[in-house]
Amino acid sequence: MLELTCQRAQLSDGQRILELGCSWGSLSLYIAARYPQSHVTAICSNMAQKLFVSRQCKRRGLANVQVINANNDAFGDSTQYDRVLVVERLGDPQNYAQIGSWLKADGCCFAQVKCHQRCSYFLQETAIDCWILSHMQPGSTLPSMQLLEHFQDSVVLEKQWYISGQNYSKTVKAWLRHHDQQRKAILCLLQESYGASESHKLYAKQRLAYMIQCELFGYASGTEWGVGHYLFRNANS
Repeated sequence: MLELTCQRAQLSDGQRILELGCSWGSLSLYIAARYPQSHVTAICSNMAQKLFVSRQCKRRGLANVQVINANNDAFGDSTQYDRVLVVERLGDPQNYAQIGSWLKADGCCFAQVKCHQRCSYFLQETAIDCWILSHMQPGSTLPSMQLLEHFQDSVVLEKQWYISGQNYSKTVKAWLRHHDQQRKAILCLLQESYGASESHKLYAKQRLAYMIQCELFGYASGTEWGVGHYLFRNANS
């Protein structure tokens, strides 16, 4: 999937690349090694992720990555990039209006989001009638496949692809299996941070989230919920 992302984002060596919400850095680290003459700016949402990605860069000898701890919505930068990548960190779709200001005239934005074929969901903590909506990245949006077509002020949609939810279902099933195999280690880490009384509750909560997503994205052979890939160009190009 990492190589497919690079192909669809039309990456090439020597580009200046911004990844918004790089999480634990798998894509940014892959790009930095795959395209050594490129410069990657990786935005992390918390300090733990920043420290982890920075350590991985040092361990792998990658000097072409700048890791920044910032919120996507509040990230301010006057630098213009050849590519902006947004993988599983959609947030408010209206944020795409800002992406155009970070792109060079001939720049592109590539986005990957979990989506539904027809319906969009706002994930809110007050959705007491739907556990998954209130616990899976609350405050963000699970879009329909067509939702991003309505946010083309600063960027223009050039191509889009749908990837069967079965692929994501298999990924989450692997996470669940690993979660179960590492139960003791995970509980120890949770106890250190949240105390013994909360550790089992949090462990079960994460396990339930994996189970729900595994079934959700595998439903109807992956034709109902899946993953959307989008390639946008700067509207001013």
